[in-house]
Amino acid sequence: ENYVLAADRYLKTKIIDLDECYDVIVVGAGIHAATFVYSVKKNCPHLKVLIVEKSDSICSTFCRLGDSLVLNSPTFSKVDLNANFFPGHFIQLSDFDELAQRAFPTAKHLYELATMMLFHADADILFNFQVHDLDKGDGKYIVSSNGQDLHARSVVLANGMGAQKKDAFTRDVFSPRVMDGDDFISSCHEDKAFLESIRKKKLAVVGAGDTANCVMEYLLPLTYPNNHYESFSKGPFLPSLLYWIGQSAESVQEFYFANKKRYCHSGGIIEFFWDGDTPFDLPTESWVKTKSLIRCIPDKLLSLTHLGDSLELRAGSQIFSADFVIDCTGRFNALSHQLLKRDYEFVEGDLRFAGGGWDESADAFSALSRIVPHQRIACRLKGEHIFMIGCAAPLQEMVDDAEARDGSLRYQEEQQSITNSKISLEHTLPRSFAFASLFPDFLA
Repeated sequence: ENYVLAADRYLKTKIIDLDECYDVIVVGAGIHAATFVYSVKKNCPHLKVLIVEKSDSICSTFCRLGDSLVLNSPTFSKVDLNANFFPGHFIQLSDFDELAQRAFPTAKHLYELATMMLFHADADILFNFQVHDLDKGDGKYIVSSNGQDLHARSVVLANGMGAQKKDAFTRDVFSPRVMDGDDFISSCHEDKAFLESIRKKKLAVVGAGDTANCVMEYLLPLTYPNNHYESFSKGPFLPSLLYWIGQSAESVQEFYFANKKRYCHSGGIIEFFWDGDTPFDLPTESWVKTKSLIRCIPDKLLSLTHLGDSLELRAGSQIFSADFVIDCTGRFNALSHQLLKRDYEFVEGDLRFAGGGWDESADAFSALSRIVPHQRIACRLKGEHIFMIGCAAPLQEMVDDAEARDGSLRYQEEQQSITNSKISLEHTLPRSFAFASLFPDFLA
Protein backbone atom coordinates (compact mmCIF):
# COMPACT_ATOMS: atom_id res chain seq x y z
CA GLU A 1 0.00 0.00 0.00
CA ASN A 2 1.13 3.52 -0.72
CA TYR A 3 3.17 4.81 2.23
CA VAL A 4 1.81 8.35 2.05
CA LEU A 5 -1.83 7.28 1.81
CA ALA A 6 -1.42 4.96 4.80
CA ALA A 7 0.26 7.73 6.81
CA ASP A 8 -2.47 10.18 5.82
CA ARG A 9 -5.24 7.78 6.88
CA TYR A 10 -3.54 7.08 10.22
CA LEU A 11 -3.30 10.79 11.05
CA LYS A 12 -6.94 11.38 10.13
CA THR A 13 -8.27 8.49 12.23
CA LYS A 14 -6.02 8.85 15.26
CA ILE A 15 -7.90 9.35 18.55
CA ILE A 16 -7.07 12.67 20.24
CA ASP A 17 -7.71 13.80 23.81
CA LEU A 18 -9.12 17.31 23.33
CA ASP A 19 -9.45 17.89 27.09
CA GLU A 20 -5.65 17.99 27.32
CA CYS A 21 -3.87 21.25 28.06
CA TYR A 22 -1.23 21.19 25.36
CA ASP A 23 2.21 22.69 25.56
CA VAL A 24 1.61 24.22 22.15
CA ILE A 25 -1.22 24.42 19.64
CA VAL A 26 -0.04 24.84 16.05
CA VAL A 27 -2.53 26.50 13.70
CA GLY A 28 -2.27 24.97 10.22
CA ALA A 29 -1.13 21.56 8.95
CA GLY A 30 1.05 22.67 6.05
CA ILE A 31 4.73 22.33 5.29
CA HIS A 32 5.88 24.85 7.90
CA ALA A 33 3.82 23.16 10.60
CA ALA A 34 5.27 19.80 9.55
CA THR A 35 8.83 21.11 9.67
CA PHE A 36 8.27 22.74 13.06
CA VAL A 37 6.39 19.87 14.74
CA TYR A 38 8.69 17.12 13.49
CA SER A 39 11.79 19.02 14.60
CA VAL A 40 10.35 19.98 18.02
CA LYS A 41 9.15 16.43 18.72
CA LYS A 42 12.50 15.01 17.67
CA ASN A 43 14.27 17.17 20.26
CA CYS A 44 11.50 17.01 22.91
CA PRO A 45 9.47 13.82 22.32
CA HIS A 46 7.35 14.32 25.45
CA LEU A 47 6.16 17.80 24.45
CA LYS A 48 2.36 17.82 24.06
CA VAL A 49 1.58 19.30 20.65
CA LEU A 50 -1.76 19.66 18.85
CA ILE A 51 -2.23 20.83 15.26
CA VAL A 52 -5.54 22.39 14.25
CA GLU A 53 -6.35 22.53 10.52
CA LYS A 54 -9.30 24.33 8.95
CA SER A 55 -9.61 21.89 6.03
CA ASP A 56 -9.90 18.10 5.92
CA SER A 57 -6.42 17.61 4.47
CA ILE A 58 -2.75 17.90 5.34
CA CYS A 59 -1.00 20.58 3.31
CA SER A 60 -4.38 21.35 1.72
CA THR A 61 -3.24 23.88 -0.89
CA PHE A 62 -0.52 21.68 -2.35
CA CYS A 63 -2.50 18.46 -1.88
CA ARG A 64 -5.26 19.47 -4.27
CA LEU A 65 -2.87 20.91 -6.85
CA GLY A 66 -1.01 17.63 -7.23
CA ASP A 67 1.15 17.52 -10.34
CA SER A 68 -0.66 20.47 -11.90
CA LEU A 69 1.64 23.01 -10.24
CA VAL A 70 5.36 22.85 -10.95
CA LEU A 71 7.49 24.87 -8.55
CA ASN A 72 9.74 27.06 -10.66
CA SER A 73 12.97 26.34 -8.85
CA PRO A 74 16.12 25.05 -10.52
CA THR A 75 18.07 22.34 -8.71
CA PHE A 76 20.21 24.94 -6.97
CA SER A 77 20.38 28.70 -6.86
CA LYS A 78 23.11 31.19 -6.27
CA VAL A 79 21.63 32.28 -2.95
CA ASP A 80 23.48 29.41 -1.25
CA LEU A 81 20.54 27.05 -0.97
CA ASN A 82 19.47 23.92 -2.76
CA ALA A 83 15.84 24.55 -3.68
CA ASN A 84 15.05 20.84 -3.37
CA PHE A 85 16.14 20.62 0.26
CA PHE A 86 13.39 20.18 2.86
CA PRO A 87 15.02 21.19 6.19
CA GLY A 88 15.03 18.45 8.82
CA HIS A 89 13.34 15.83 6.64
CA PHE A 90 14.69 12.28 6.46
CA ILE A 91 13.83 12.11 2.73
CA GLN A 92 14.49 14.90 0.26
CA LEU A 93 12.82 15.92 -2.99
CA SER A 94 15.86 14.69 -4.88
CA ASP A 95 15.23 11.19 -3.48
CA PHE A 96 12.06 10.73 -5.54
CA ASP A 97 11.96 8.84 -8.85
CA GLU A 98 14.79 6.39 -8.19
CA LEU A 99 16.97 9.02 -6.56
CA ALA A 100 17.02 11.17 -9.70
CA GLN A 101 17.32 14.88 -9.00
CA ARG A 102 14.08 16.72 -9.75
CA ALA A 103 14.89 20.11 -11.16
CA PHE A 104 11.26 21.19 -10.89
CA PRO A 105 9.39 19.53 -7.98
CA THR A 106 5.60 19.62 -8.02
CA ALA A 107 3.08 20.55 -5.33
CA LYS A 108 2.34 16.86 -4.76
CA HIS A 109 5.87 16.25 -3.53
CA LEU A 110 5.54 18.90 -0.83
CA TYR A 111 2.27 17.34 0.34
CA GLU A 112 3.92 13.90 0.47
CA LEU A 113 6.93 15.12 2.41
CA ALA A 114 4.76 17.03 4.90
CA THR A 115 2.58 13.95 5.45
CA MET A 116 5.58 11.71 6.09
CA MET A 117 7.04 14.23 8.53
CA LEU A 118 3.82 14.49 10.53
CA PHE A 119 3.40 10.71 10.54
CA HIS A 120 6.88 10.16 11.93
CA ALA A 121 6.20 12.82 14.55
CA ASP A 122 3.03 10.88 15.48
CA ALA A 123 1.28 14.25 15.33
CA ASP A 124 -2.13 14.94 16.84
CA ILE A 125 -4.16 16.77 14.18
CA LEU A 126 -7.69 18.08 14.57
CA PHE A 127 -9.12 18.64 11.08
CA ASN A 128 -12.02 20.91 10.09
CA PHE A 129 -11.19 23.30 12.93
CA GLN A 130 -11.31 26.93 11.73
CA VAL A 131 -9.84 29.18 14.43
CA HIS A 132 -12.32 31.99 15.09
CA ASP A 133 -10.91 33.38 18.32
CA LEU A 134 -7.72 33.37 20.37
CA ASP A 135 -8.04 34.42 24.00
CA LYS A 136 -6.23 34.02 27.31
CA GLY A 137 -7.44 32.94 30.74
CA ASP A 138 -5.85 31.44 33.87
CA GLY A 139 -2.44 31.62 32.22
CA LYS A 140 -3.56 29.47 29.30
CA TYR A 141 -4.44 30.30 25.72
CA ILE A 142 -7.94 29.42 24.56
CA VAL A 143 -8.22 28.56 20.87
CA SER A 144 -11.87 28.52 19.79
CA SER A 145 -13.93 27.36 16.82
CA ASN A 146 -17.74 27.21 16.69
CA GLY A 147 -18.09 26.89 20.45
CA GLN A 148 -15.32 24.33 20.88
CA ASP A 149 -12.44 25.49 23.09
CA LEU A 150 -8.93 24.07 23.21
CA HIS A 151 -6.24 25.01 25.73
CA ALA A 152 -2.47 25.42 25.48
CA ARG A 153 0.49 27.09 27.13
CA SER A 154 1.57 28.58 23.79
CA VAL A 155 0.36 29.03 20.21
CA VAL A 156 2.28 28.90 16.93
CA LEU A 157 0.60 30.24 13.80
CA ALA A 158 1.75 28.29 10.74
CA ASN A 159 -1.38 28.77 8.63
CA GLY A 160 0.30 30.31 5.60
CA MET A 161 -1.15 33.10 3.53
CA GLY A 162 -4.70 32.32 4.59
CA ALA A 163 -7.88 32.02 2.58
CA GLN A 164 -8.54 33.30 -0.91
CA LYS A 165 -8.88 37.07 -0.86
CA LYS A 166 -12.17 38.38 -2.22
CA ASP A 167 -11.95 41.87 -3.66
CA ALA A 168 -15.04 43.99 -4.12
CA PHE A 169 -15.53 42.84 -7.71
CA THR A 170 -15.85 39.16 -6.76
CA ARG A 171 -17.36 39.32 -3.29
CA ASP A 172 -20.92 39.18 -4.60
CA VAL A 173 -20.24 37.28 -7.81
CA PHE A 174 -20.88 33.57 -7.34
CA SER A 175 -20.76 32.11 -10.81
CA PRO A 176 -19.23 29.15 -12.65
CA ARG A 177 -17.71 31.81 -14.89
CA VAL A 178 -15.52 33.11 -12.02
CA MET A 179 -12.91 30.83 -10.41
CA ASP A 180 -9.89 31.42 -8.17
CA GLY A 181 -6.44 30.60 -9.49
CA ASP A 182 -5.77 27.46 -7.45
CA ASP A 183 -9.14 25.93 -8.38
CA PHE A 184 -8.53 26.77 -12.03
CA ILE A 185 -5.12 25.06 -12.12
CA SER A 186 -6.49 22.01 -10.34
CA SER A 187 -9.53 21.79 -12.64
CA CYS A 188 -7.42 22.05 -15.78
CA HIS A 189 -5.21 19.25 -14.53
CA GLU A 190 -7.98 16.89 -13.43
CA ASP A 191 -10.79 17.56 -15.90
CA LYS A 192 -10.13 17.50 -19.65
CA ALA A 193 -13.74 18.42 -20.31
CA PHE A 194 -13.27 21.63 -18.32
CA LEU A 195 -10.22 22.56 -20.34
CA GLU A 196 -12.12 21.98 -23.58
CA SER A 197 -15.03 24.10 -22.33
CA ILE A 198 -12.88 27.24 -22.22
CA ARG A 199 -10.83 26.62 -25.35
CA LYS A 200 -11.12 29.45 -27.89
CA LYS A 201 -13.00 31.57 -25.33
CA LYS A 202 -12.24 35.09 -24.15
CA LEU A 203 -10.52 34.82 -20.75
CA ALA A 204 -9.44 37.36 -18.14
CA VAL A 205 -6.72 36.68 -15.54
CA VAL A 206 -6.82 39.13 -12.63
CA GLY A 207 -3.64 39.69 -10.60
CA ALA A 208 0.09 39.74 -11.24
CA GLY A 209 1.56 37.62 -8.44
CA ASP A 210 2.91 34.07 -8.39
CA THR A 211 -0.55 32.51 -8.75
CA ALA A 212 -1.31 34.62 -11.83
CA ASN A 213 2.06 33.65 -13.30
CA CYS A 214 1.31 29.96 -12.73
CA VAL A 215 -2.12 30.32 -14.33
CA MET A 216 -0.58 32.02 -17.37
CA GLU A 217 2.03 29.28 -17.62
CA TYR A 218 -0.68 26.66 -17.51
CA LEU A 219 -2.91 28.45 -19.99
CA LEU A 220 -0.47 29.20 -22.75
CA PRO A 221 1.86 27.64 -21.46
CA LEU A 222 4.88 29.86 -21.06
CA THR A 223 6.87 26.88 -19.85
CA TYR A 224 8.07 24.37 -22.39
CA PRO A 225 5.25 21.81 -22.89
CA ASN A 226 6.94 18.47 -22.40
CA ASN A 227 7.56 15.98 -19.61
CA HIS A 228 11.30 16.64 -19.46
CA TYR A 229 10.56 19.93 -17.73
CA GLU A 230 7.53 18.44 -15.97
CA SER A 231 4.98 20.66 -17.67
CA PHE A 232 2.13 18.29 -18.34
CA SER A 233 -0.02 20.20 -20.84
CA LYS A 234 -0.08 18.29 -24.10
CA GLY A 235 -0.44 20.32 -27.24
CA PRO A 236 -1.11 24.05 -27.49
CA PHE A 237 -3.98 25.49 -25.52
CA LEU A 238 -4.94 28.89 -26.86
CA PRO A 239 -7.90 31.05 -25.91
CA SER A 240 -9.27 33.36 -28.60
CA LEU A 241 -8.26 36.37 -26.48
CA LEU A 242 -6.67 36.74 -23.06
CA TYR A 243 -6.77 39.86 -20.88
CA TRP A 244 -4.13 40.01 -18.14
CA ILE A 245 -5.46 42.58 -15.69
CA GLY A 246 -3.03 44.06 -13.19
CA GLN A 247 0.07 43.16 -15.22
CA SER A 248 2.20 46.29 -15.59
CA ALA A 249 4.20 44.91 -18.53
CA GLU A 250 2.94 46.36 -21.80
CA SER A 251 3.34 43.06 -23.61
CA VAL A 252 4.25 39.40 -23.15
CA GLN A 253 7.62 40.24 -24.68
CA GLU A 254 8.36 42.77 -21.91
CA PHE A 255 7.11 40.35 -19.22
CA TYR A 256 9.20 37.51 -20.60
CA PHE A 257 12.47 39.43 -20.72
CA ALA A 258 11.91 40.94 -17.27
CA ASN A 259 11.56 37.42 -15.86
CA LYS A 260 13.62 35.30 -18.21
CA LYS A 261 15.60 33.60 -15.43
CA ARG A 262 12.28 32.25 -14.13
CA TYR A 263 11.53 31.11 -17.67
CA CYS A 264 15.02 29.83 -18.49
CA HIS A 265 13.31 26.71 -19.88
CA SER A 266 10.65 28.65 -21.77
CA GLY A 267 9.10 27.53 -25.00
CA GLY A 268 5.34 27.37 -24.99
CA ILE A 269 3.84 30.55 -26.37
CA ILE A 270 7.07 31.42 -28.16
CA GLU A 271 7.13 28.16 -30.10
CA PHE A 272 3.60 28.80 -31.34
CA PHE A 273 4.92 31.79 -33.29
CA TRP A 274 8.52 30.94 -34.10
CA ASP A 275 10.88 28.07 -34.94
CA GLY A 276 14.34 29.59 -34.46
CA ASP A 277 17.26 28.42 -32.36
CA THR A 278 16.77 30.49 -29.22
CA PRO A 279 13.84 32.54 -27.92
CA PHE A 280 16.15 35.44 -27.12
CA ASP A 281 16.66 35.89 -30.89
CA LEU A 282 12.92 36.02 -31.51
CA PRO A 283 12.32 38.78 -34.11
CA THR A 284 10.12 41.73 -33.21
CA GLU A 285 7.52 40.86 -35.83
CA SER A 286 6.96 37.49 -34.14
CA TRP A 287 6.42 39.11 -30.75
CA VAL A 288 3.88 41.42 -32.36
CA LYS A 289 1.74 38.37 -33.14
CA THR A 290 1.33 37.69 -29.42
CA LYS A 291 -0.48 41.01 -29.05
CA SER A 292 -3.41 39.62 -30.98
CA LEU A 293 -3.76 36.95 -28.31
CA ILE A 294 -2.72 38.60 -25.01
CA ARG A 295 -3.53 42.11 -23.84
CA CYS A 296 -1.81 43.32 -20.66
CA ILE A 297 -3.91 45.83 -18.71
CA PRO A 298 -1.99 47.48 -15.83
CA ASP A 299 -5.07 49.00 -14.15
CA LYS A 300 -6.88 47.42 -11.21
CA LEU A 301 -10.16 45.70 -11.98
CA LEU A 302 -12.90 47.99 -10.67
CA SER A 303 -16.06 46.05 -11.43
CA LEU A 304 -17.35 42.78 -12.80
CA THR A 305 -21.00 42.27 -13.79
CA HIS A 306 -22.98 39.60 -15.61
CA LEU A 307 -24.08 40.57 -19.09
CA GLY A 308 -26.15 37.75 -20.55
CA ASP A 309 -23.83 34.82 -21.26
CA SER A 310 -20.66 36.86 -20.69
CA LEU A 311 -19.07 39.05 -18.03
CA GLU A 312 -18.44 42.76 -18.37
CA LEU A 313 -15.25 44.03 -16.75
CA ARG A 314 -14.06 47.58 -16.08
CA ALA A 315 -10.40 48.37 -15.41
CA GLY A 316 -9.40 52.02 -15.37
CA SER A 317 -11.18 53.66 -18.28
CA GLN A 318 -11.46 50.43 -20.26
CA ILE A 319 -14.61 48.29 -20.51
CA PHE A 320 -14.48 44.84 -22.11
CA SER A 321 -16.20 41.48 -21.98
CA ALA A 322 -14.96 37.96 -21.20
CA ASP A 323 -16.43 34.47 -21.12
CA PHE A 324 -14.46 33.39 -18.06
CA VAL A 325 -12.57 35.18 -15.24
CA ILE A 326 -9.72 33.68 -13.18
CA ASP A 327 -9.27 35.50 -9.86
CA CYS A 328 -5.60 35.55 -8.77
CA THR A 329 -5.84 38.52 -6.41
CA GLY A 330 -4.13 36.63 -3.61
CA ARG A 331 -4.82 35.33 -0.13
CA PHE A 332 -5.45 36.96 3.22
CA ASN A 333 -4.58 35.60 6.67
CA ALA A 334 -7.23 37.26 8.83
CA LEU A 335 -5.99 35.78 12.13
CA SER A 336 -2.38 36.80 11.60
CA HIS A 337 -3.43 40.23 10.31
CA GLN A 338 -5.51 40.85 13.45
CA LEU A 339 -2.77 39.73 15.85
CA LEU A 340 -0.09 41.80 14.12
CA LYS A 341 -2.00 44.97 15.00
CA ARG A 342 -0.50 44.45 18.47
CA ASP A 343 3.14 45.03 19.39
CA TYR A 344 5.44 42.31 18.18
CA GLU A 345 9.11 41.47 18.07
CA PHE A 346 11.32 39.01 16.23
CA VAL A 347 12.99 35.84 17.38
CA GLU A 348 16.57 35.67 16.14
CA GLY A 349 18.64 32.58 15.46
CA ASP A 350 21.19 31.03 13.15
CA LEU A 351 20.02 29.94 9.71
CA ARG A 352 21.49 26.83 8.15
CA PHE A 353 21.24 26.80 4.39
CA ALA A 354 21.78 23.12 3.65
CA GLY A 355 21.98 21.24 0.39
CA GLY A 356 24.78 23.21 -1.19
CA GLY A 357 25.11 26.47 -3.07
CA TRP A 358 27.20 28.45 -5.46
CA ASP A 359 30.73 29.27 -4.35
CA GLU A 360 31.59 32.58 -6.01
CA SER A 361 35.27 32.34 -5.18
CA ALA A 362 35.57 28.92 -6.82
CA ASP A 363 33.00 29.75 -9.51
CA ALA A 364 31.49 26.30 -8.92
CA PHE A 365 28.73 24.51 -7.02
CA SER A 366 29.64 23.46 -3.48
CA ALA A 367 27.87 20.79 -1.39
CA LEU A 368 28.80 22.50 1.87
CA SER A 369 26.15 24.04 4.09
CA ARG A 370 26.30 27.68 5.07
CA ILE A 371 25.47 29.12 8.49
CA VAL A 372 24.13 32.68 8.61
CA PRO A 373 24.04 33.89 12.23
CA HIS A 374 21.62 36.26 13.98
CA GLN A 375 18.78 36.28 11.47
CA ARG A 376 15.10 36.91 12.12
CA ILE A 377 13.47 33.48 12.10
CA ALA A 378 10.03 33.99 13.68
CA CYS A 379 7.68 36.66 14.98
CA ARG A 380 6.45 36.88 18.58
CA LEU A 381 3.74 39.02 20.17
CA LYS A 382 5.39 41.04 22.93
CA GLY A 383 4.80 39.62 26.38
CA GLU A 384 3.00 36.58 24.97
CA HIS A 385 3.74 33.00 23.98
CA ILE A 386 2.14 33.51 20.58
CA PHE A 387 4.48 32.98 17.63
CA MET A 388 4.17 33.17 13.85
CA ILE A 389 6.23 31.27 11.29
CA GLY A 390 6.23 30.88 7.53
CA CYS A 391 3.83 33.07 5.58
CA ALA A 392 1.82 33.81 8.73
CA ALA A 393 4.73 36.03 9.84
CA PRO A 394 5.52 39.51 8.43
CA LEU A 395 8.10 38.24 5.96
CA GLN A 396 8.78 41.63 4.40
CA GLU A 397 10.41 42.55 7.71
CA MET A 398 12.08 39.19 8.27
CA VAL A 399 13.73 38.50 4.91
CA ASP A 400 15.86 41.39 3.73
CA ASP A 401 16.57 42.32 0.14
CA ALA A 402 20.19 41.14 0.33
CA GLU A 403 19.03 37.60 1.06
CA ALA A 404 16.07 37.47 -1.32
CA ARG A 405 17.88 39.58 -3.93
CA ASP A 406 14.49 41.29 -4.14
CA GLY A 407 13.78 39.52 -7.42
CA SER A 408 15.12 42.44 -9.43
CA LEU A 409 16.03 42.10 -13.09
CA ARG A 410 19.59 43.16 -12.24
CA TYR A 411 20.06 40.23 -9.87
CA GLN A 412 18.40 37.84 -12.32
CA GLU A 413 20.81 38.96 -15.03
CA GLU A 414 23.71 38.30 -12.64
CA GLN A 415 22.27 34.82 -11.96
CA GLN A 416 22.21 35.50 -8.23
CA SER A 417 18.49 34.96 -7.73
CA ILE A 418 15.84 32.50 -8.85
CA THR A 419 12.99 33.97 -6.88
CA ASN A 420 11.03 37.20 -7.07
CA SER A 421 9.40 36.65 -3.71
CA LYS A 422 10.39 36.82 -0.07
CA ILE A 423 7.80 34.14 0.66
CA SER A 424 9.77 31.57 -1.32
CA LEU A 425 10.22 28.30 0.57
CA GLU A 426 13.94 28.78 0.18
CA HIS A 427 13.74 31.63 2.67
CA THR A 428 10.90 30.49 4.94
CA LEU A 429 11.47 26.76 5.60
CA PRO A 430 15.01 27.16 7.04
CA ARG A 431 13.52 29.72 9.46
CA SER A 432 10.82 27.34 10.68
CA PHE A 433 13.46 24.65 11.18
CA ALA A 434 15.73 27.03 13.11
CA PHE A 435 12.87 28.26 15.30
CA ALA A 436 11.96 24.68 16.25
CA SER A 437 15.37 24.19 17.84
CA LEU A 438 14.92 27.30 20.01
CA PHE A 439 11.26 26.82 20.87
CA PRO A 440 11.68 24.59 23.99
CA ASP A 441 13.61 27.46 25.62
CA PHE A 442 10.49 29.64 25.49
CA LEU A 443 8.53 27.04 27.48
CA ALA A 444 11.19 26.59 30.16
